[in-house]
Amino acid sequence: MTTADTGAKMFFMGYEHALSKRTFLAANLSTMRNDSKAAYDFWHPSNTLPGPAGHTGFKSRHIYAGMKHTF
Repeated sequence: MTTADTGAKMFFMGYEHALSKRTFLAANLSTMRNDSKAAYDFWHPSNTLPGPAGHTGFKSRHIYAGMKHTF
């Protein structure tokens, strides 16, 4: 068995801005690019995703924008 082309590359960028001492705005962007025989994504941290056979080599994207307030 060979493990060639079973990896992935991930990129993450985030920003948080304080509106006040207890309120923050946040924005994040994440991408994951699988090699041709890999099937990683953000919710399943292994290379064995449930799904149709041969479903490999895809890209995943995650975008988040939100506000946090502590009481």
